[in-house]
Amino acid sequence: MRSKLRGFLNNFLGRKTQSSLTWKVQIGPDHDRPIVLFLVLEGTGGTLLHTTDLTRGLWPDYRVLCLSTGQSRWELTRYNGVSSETVMVSSFKQPWRFENTLDDDRLRVLQDVLDRCRPTLVHIHHLIGTAPEVIGVIKSAGVPAIYSFHDYYALCPAFHLLDNNLTFCRGHCTEGDGVCKVFLNLPQHPHLKHAYVHEWRKRVRECLRLCDRLVSFTEGVRETVLKHYPQIDPSKYLVIPHGQDFLKRRPISTTLSNHPIRVVVPGHLSITKGSDTVRKIAAINDERKGPFEFHFLGKVDESLISGLRGVVVHGQYSHEDLPSLFEEIRPSFAVIASLWGETFSYVLSECWAYGIPVFGTALGALKERIESAGGGWLMPPGDPEHWYSEMLRLAKSQDEYNQCIENIDGLHQRDLTAMTSDYKKIYSELVAHR
Repeated sequence: MRSKLRGFLNNFLGRKTQSSLTWKVQIGPDHDRPIVLFLVLEGTGGTLLHTTDLTRGLWPDYRVLCLSTGQSRWELTRYNGVSSETVMVSSFKQPWRFENTLDDDRLRVLQDVLDRCRPTLVHIHHLIGTAPEVIGVIKSAGVPAIYSFHDYYALCPAFHLLDNNLTFCRGHCTEGDGVCKVFLNLPQHPHLKHAYVHEWRKRVRECLRLCDRLVSFTEGVRETVLKHYPQIDPSKYLVIPHGQDFLKRRPISTTLSNHPIRVVVPGHLSITKGSDTVRKIAAINDERKGPFEFHFLGKVDESLISGLRGVVVHGQYSHEDLPSLFEEIRPSFAVIASLWGETFSYVLSECWAYGIPVFGTALGALKERIESAGGGWLMPPGDPEHWYSEMLRLAKSQDEYNQCIENIDGLHQRDLTAMTSDYKKIYSELVAHR
């Protein structure tokens, strides 16, 4: 595979480009410290939060460059501790499609970044906007490669693993035909279910085997990936839970004595995050004149909850806002109703950091972490009637509630230093053996 890639790279350089490429800052090797190049997903969410935290934690031992690979635009950013500057931008005329290998223009830009920046290693946090074959390009340049599983894109382009009925399939196609949910804003794509997903995994399987290390944030994700890709060397596949420094971390005074009982719904509320489930829970509470008041933190389609009583929308927030928001609301519970098996869940960590018990979906990292810590209650996905009845029951179970609060108070969550230390260990090992 590597010899084919070398031959292709030698042939494509003379072809006419259809992209725009602008280097805003001259850049070269850093002789004072190793350079880590991140390939990151364009946008917001947990992936961006994690890479931002890791970038900050790695400085000054490592210089970090982040290549954000959007579907039509790539941007390279250089980080210097808390400051950053845009180094390069490139726009592409040819549409990106996940079924295609890396086209000439994108390959040219990637090769230019590798040649100019001379990274010591590349840490791939996502492949959207590129292709699995970028791993081979990186390895052909003699650079170690690490891949982190922020979702299940490596198993299927429907990276939440939600089928046509929004059922979490765990990577095993459910019975029947149907169009699985691909949240990539593409005009068209190959049929995945029982079809192209198998071709996709052939491509990914060969590329993942080239990685020097693989990383998941929970053991459950690692187990899922290894079931589908048994060819992966388990000794190269590590579990490194996220670590975060919470601003003004202190438990708020949670209680069941509030009237109404306030329930916080944190984070961007989308279809995959269970927006329909949450809406129906709030509607049941309204219809039955229940005891709950729901507080939405983050982006939410207000048309979903318009006309419902007992609903407060606080809007989008930054992590710096959380202490004051939680102090103002003083929630008794939080609800995280994701339909898919989350790979970590920052909002779960944030709720626990402030002593808030969580009703969470019995899938993925939510299930694994809540079961382990005893910091909440697990609910079946997409069953609002069950969620509501359990919330009512817990609202009257002071002893069970107090035990949950006690479990959270005794929970030790990793900080940024601990997480960064694990990555530095991996990086130094790969650099030493380069």
